[in-house]
Formats: sequence, C-alpha cells, structure tokens
Amino acid sequence: MAGPLFVFPGAGSQWAGMGESLMRSSPVFASRLRELREVTGLSATGSLDRIDVYQPALFAMAVSLVDVWRSHGFEPAAVLGHSIGEFAAAYVSGAFSLADAARIAVSWAQAQATLSGNGSLVSVQASEHDVTRLLAEAELSLELAVVNGPTSVAVSGDRADCEKFKEILKTAGIRARDVPAGYGAHSFLVDRLRARQLRELAAIRGRSSAIPFYSSTTGGRLDTTALDAEYWCRCLREQVRFDHALSRAVSDGFSPVIEISPHPVLVSAMRQALPDVPVLESISRRRPDTVAATLAPAR
Repeated sequence: MAGPLFVFPGAGSQWAGMGESLMRSSPVFASRLRELREVTGLSATGSLDRIDVYQPALFAMAVSLVDVWRSHGFEPAAVLGHSIGEFAAAYVSGAFSLADAARIAVSWAQAQATLSGNGSLVSVQASEHDVTRLLAEAELSLELAVVNGPTSVAVSGDRADCEKFKEILKTAGIRARDVPAGYGAHSFLVDRLRARQLRELAAIRGRSSAIPFYSSTTGGRLDTTALDAEYWCRCLREQVRFDHALSRAVSDGFSPVIEISPHPVLVSAMRQALPDVPVLESISRRRPDTVAATLAPAR
C-alpha cells in the first residue's frame, strides 16, 4: 500500500472541551496545541458557537492530532481536506509554513464570521440524485453544497428555505439535521466575501508539496502551487466534492484512511463508500483522551 491518507473534515466536529483531556494525557499534543493557540491568537475560553473561534480551533486541533498520530508511527502518505479542512491539509502536505496556513485559516474565519446567522447548512441522508430532484421541485433559494458519499450530502442557503426543505425531506421519510457551520456555507452567500479575500490573501501561494494533496474543490489530486487566493475563494464557495477526491485518493493506493478531527463526522460516509478499506477516527466525545493510533498497529 502507498500509505495512510489523512482526511481533514470541515465544520461539525467541534465540541466544548475538545482537546482538554488529551492535553493532560499527551505531551506531544499539548505542546503543539499551545503553539497553535499562539500562532492563531486563539483563546482557550472562546465560544465555539462563533465562526471566528471554532474554525481556527479546528485547524489547531487537526495539526496537533497529526503530531500524535506521527508519534505512534503513522506518517501521512497523502492528505485530503474537506472545506475548511483544506487549510490543515495544505499545511501538513508541506504547501505552506505553519504561519501562512494559520493566516489563511484565521482570515477566512474572520471573513465568514461577518455572515454569521445568515443561512444554514443542512446534512441530508439521501443520494445526490434524490436531493437534486427534490431541490428542483421545491424551487427554494438553496444549493447542493456538499457530496460526501452515496447517501451523505448537504444543502445550503437561505435559513427559512432550509427549514421548508427539512419539512419536505421529513415528509419523504429522509433524515436531515443542521450542521453547526454558523451560516449557509458553500452557497451564494459566500460570494460577497470574494473581493475581500482576494485582497487579504493576494500574497499567498502554495509551494510544491512533498506529500500528495487531494482537493475536495477539484475532486482530485492537485499541484499545491495552485493554492492561491483564487483557489481559496473557490474552496469556500464551490460545491464540496469530497466523494470524488476520496475515491481518487484510495484508487491511487492510499490506505488506511484516517479522519483527523476531535469527533468523527466523515467516518460513517467513508465506511459506506469504502467497505473494503480500513477507516479510522482520531478522538471523539466518547473517547476524548485516547487516539485511535494506540488501538491499531502502525502501518
């Protein structure tokens, strides 16, 4: 096998108190997280209901968890990011310095915070085909924002229309839930941030990385020299094609697949899509101080 694929999810894995137990049990994690808090300017007491707090916090958690996996013999052979998870993936690939990757993460978190409360992101347990059909029939101000797997997608847009669509889904017997993103991510609402972020990140460009980088924005492997301000605008605005990027990475031979997050949010979809591939989580609300690396042999 080519080696482990490290997967970095977007919003939804955050929870109050995440990382606290692991800081006490893992010196490697504690050291890196303290560094990341300084780099991002993140307060340990900030509310995770705020976009400008939870997004840098997830970036810091992900980078710190990578160090824990490495300490147990798991080196990322390839990386794949999902939405804001692409910031950490780009850093781990070697495309950016820690300071530059943190700058991108914080800049986008602050920009998206200006949209706080505008719109919703709703996870739907149905196929892309079925949800696309229902959206067309409903004629609401919503977009198919995310495709994670065969029956795992998300829609985004106007908050009131999201509520109407959830009622349509309920009537159809389809399960749906709100994703705690804080606004209608990956929808037309992001368009108003484009000019600001092109200016803010004009000097940012990725360097060629040693570790293969798979993009949920393009749906495949990407040369990291393409990671400029324009790319990051696409990343936060366009549909997340996690399913395509994951399929491509696994077909290229990368395994096992490891979700790098404080709570598994993509593991279920990945196991459904990849029944013959080992898929591991990191920590969780139920198991906050034991990284799954300690439960499986290094590969």
